[in-house]
Amino acid sequence: MGGSMGLIRTVWVIVAVLIGVVTSTSPVLFAAEGVETWEEKHKSEPYVMLLKDYVIKINKDYSVTETFHKRAKVQNEAGKSLGEISINYDKSREEISNVEAYTITAEGKKLGYEKIQDLNSAEGFAIYSDGRKKVITMANVVEGSIVEWKSTKVIKKPVIENHYYDHFHFTNSYPTKEMKYKIIAPKELKLFFKKQNTAIDPKVEIVGEDAVYTWEARNSDKVDEEEFMPREEDVHQIVWISTLTDWKQLSDWMWSLYMKHLKVSPEIKDKVKELAGGKDTVLEKVQAIIEYLRSDFRYVSMNIDLHNYEPHPAKEIFSNKYGDCKDLTLLAMTMLSEIGVKAWPVISSGNVELERERLSPMPFYFDHVFLFIEIQGKQYFTDVLLKGYGLNEVPAYLSENKVFVVNEQGGFFAELPSSKTDELTTAMDQRTIIRNDGTAFIDMNLVFSKDASISMRERFKKISAETKGKFFEAMETALIAGGKIQARNWENIDKSSDKIIFKAKFEHKNWVQYMDRMMIFGLPQIQRGTIFSASKRKHPFVFFSGDVSKSTYTYTFPSDYEVRELPKKISLETPFSSYSREYSIKGNEVMAQETSAIKRSKMPPEEYQNVKNFYDELASMTNGKVVIQKR
Repeated sequence: MGGSMGLIRTVWVIVAVLIGVVTSTSPVLFAAEGVETWEEKHKSEPYVMLLKDYVIKINKDYSVTETFHKRAKVQNEAGKSLGEISINYDKSREEISNVEAYTITAEGKKLGYEKIQDLNSAEGFAIYSDGRKKVITMANVVEGSIVEWKSTKVIKKPVIENHYYDHFHFTNSYPTKEMKYKIIAPKELKLFFKKQNTAIDPKVEIVGEDAVYTWEARNSDKVDEEEFMPREEDVHQIVWISTLTDWKQLSDWMWSLYMKHLKVSPEIKDKVKELAGGKDTVLEKVQAIIEYLRSDFRYVSMNIDLHNYEPHPAKEIFSNKYGDCKDLTLLAMTMLSEIGVKAWPVISSGNVELERERLSPMPFYFDHVFLFIEIQGKQYFTDVLLKGYGLNEVPAYLSENKVFVVNEQGGFFAELPSSKTDELTTAMDQRTIIRNDGTAFIDMNLVFSKDASISMRERFKKISAETKGKFFEAMETALIAGGKIQARNWENIDKSSDKIIFKAKFEHKNWVQYMDRMMIFGLPQIQRGTIFSASKRKHPFVFFSGDVSKSTYTYTFPSDYEVRELPKKISLETPFSSYSREYSIKGNEVMAQETSAIKRSKMPPEEYQNVKNFYDELASMTNGKVVIQKR
């Protein structure tokens, strides 16, 4: 965000390279003259879904039979992605049968599929995961063709014994002409429904011994992606279904899965004894165990739902030296128990905001597990996967996130600690000596934020010395902007808890604009860029993490010059962001201070114009320069 913000943004781009509307669903029977039809509205989409039909039969033993039927029309080159259709399942408790798939050409000819493959959905970890997928290869999928497929999935046993849960969307990333969801369940089975962003209720019928619930929607638009999108619950039309009535049921079930496998083997005992040896405090012992897991174990990325939310036995994880988040969390709990420290699994969600009153209890929401620890009456959150962070430290993107702690007393909702402003801040201190001929000597000191420092440090561990050298070269080139380096130094590259610092001293021939007894210099104008450039907004927008940038520039100019013009003070404040730039004079020195902050916030679409105006004003208000003239 301008001046140093522009410079720091350039730095962030390099670091990033290194670090690798609720829509209508009411039926439309006739299009009024001059009114765009649903087909016309979506004719440029890669494909449109003509039919999406699900029938779910819940049996008395909670086994389930799901049948689905989909039909889609390919409308352009991108729509040819429907040539490969995947059907995911868990081989430990699900079976896929009655697969039918064919392509209907523009001329009306029906062509069968070419082949069906049964593949591991977690590539490279077939032994580790029960996740599988049927991949159907279709024939003659071209513009104008229709792809149609059906299948049956038999779920032999539920994820949670004697319970059922599910959800479905009336909106998707593609337009849908006709949608139907039907649930057939024993009439005595109590199902609880919650609606999100939709007014659609089911039609309920009693047919023999069953209750039949049917939801229907027609002519649904897709949910268009916009920058800084909120979680899906804020934009999609969703119905949640569950037999669970409270969060204690969920916690008790999940706690039993962890206790089942929390068993200390002799090998684990020996390793804990080794790690804790020589450590004076409990905190030191805990940190030693966490760091051991971070450094010696390989993380295997898996969706927790594909392994029934159940971790592997601690002994097996310890022996294999790898696991996913729930496995490494369980192993940490097991090892910590050996030093008398209580720890519990924390489950979090990247899909929904965990607000108890809004959600039906079900495990579907959760996609990550980490640790909640209690030491001498004090509580800590820590993630075994997040290298470089201490106890109770989390990255900015997790700051203040709501989570659910699973324990033996029914669990509870909690909020992660907030990031300190100092940890979020990237700071620049630059001193410039301007000579009479317009050349300058610059002394720069750049301190990266904690998150950036950790990300860079962890990435450095995985790349060659040659690649690291190229990164430093690119960074330095951006920072010195054509100057000639006299000295430079990177500090704290290998210090796990400190911020990385870059220091440089360099000469620059054209640091100021020099003309007829006058010199012009100062912070550069902020470039508007393309962020929030659309004329209007459909969805809320969210900044999931905060970010702060503070810079101080001191310009020392020749004593035989005087300041003739100084830019006016700029101060912009909004609910989501702030920006300030101010110049001051002291003798033959000009000081420029610039601060920008993005706040963790969620804004309704009605606020979009204010946000857009903020960025427009930044570009128009930051073009002022300091003008000095020879006496």
